Amino acid sequence: MIEKIDVSFDFGKLLKKLDEILKEDINFRKKELLIAAKDELMNGKFFKIKKSTENIRKKGLSKAGKGNFGNKPLMHTGNMFKSIKETKDGVTYTGYGTSSEPDIHKKTHKVASTAFSRKFNTEGKNVPKRDFMGKAINRVSKFKTNIYNRINKALTK
Repeated sequence: MIEKIDVSFDFGKLLKKLDEILKEDINFRKKELLIAAKDELMNGKFFKIKKSTENIRKKGLSKAGKGNFGNKPLMHTGNMFKSIKETKDGVTYTGYGTSSEPDIHKKTHKVASTAFSRKFNTEGKNVPKRDFMGKAINRVSKFKTNIYNRINKALTK
């Protein structure tokens, strides 16, 4: 017969500290996601831009002119890179594409028919997927944090 049970944990103590523990873990992950997203844009392995796009950029024929970031995909003007910001709710960035499809870079797609694409014979050409944020999220999701240790410590009497 059991005469005595010693309890070595306290859910009330954990409850008092849980919001703080979770907030600190989320803030850490947001900062790391911001760093990883910018790193993926600058150094990620994407399909290179095609010669036609390279020539359009070199000659300054796009709306953005010659741009400042050479021939890296998604980096012609640097606007996407500069738009990556940490917010209260996570990490945001400017959409890339049209208002009806602002995240078109996340999937393989074809160049839409516009006066510009017809003029430079790029209409209907395949554009490969360049999902920098998906790669960044994948990297950060693998990070080990001390959240489990902090929960266990807060749970212990």
